[in-house]
Amino acid sequence: MQIVEIQDPADEDIAPILQGVMDYGLSQIQGVLPVRKAFHLKVDGRLIGGATVKIHFTKCYLDNMWVDEKYRGNGYGACLLEKVAECAANHACNAIYLT
Repeated sequence: MQIVEIQDPADEDIAPILQGVMDYGLSQIQGVLPVRKAFHLKVDGRLIGGATVKIHFTKCYLDNMWVDEKYRGNGYGACLLEKVAECAANHACNAIYLT
C-alpha cells in the first residue's frame, strides 16, 4: 500500500475523490440529486453579492455567501439570508446548514 501526499492538488487530482464520494452518497439515497440554487444580489444592475444553496430532501445547505466589501454593513447579507430562509421554507426544509 502507498499513500501519496499531493501539495496544491490540481482539479484532476481531486476529481476522482469527489466522484467516489458522490457515487457512494447517491447509492445511499437512491440517486436523488440535490436541487442547486444561486441568488445574485444586485444594486443598479451590478452584482454586489450572492449565495449558493443546495436543497436535499428536507435540508437546505448554505454553501457560500458573499457581499462586496464596499456594501457590507448595510443589511445586504441579512437580505440574502432572508431569501435563503424563504427558499428553504418553500421547499419544506426543516433545517438550514452552513457548509
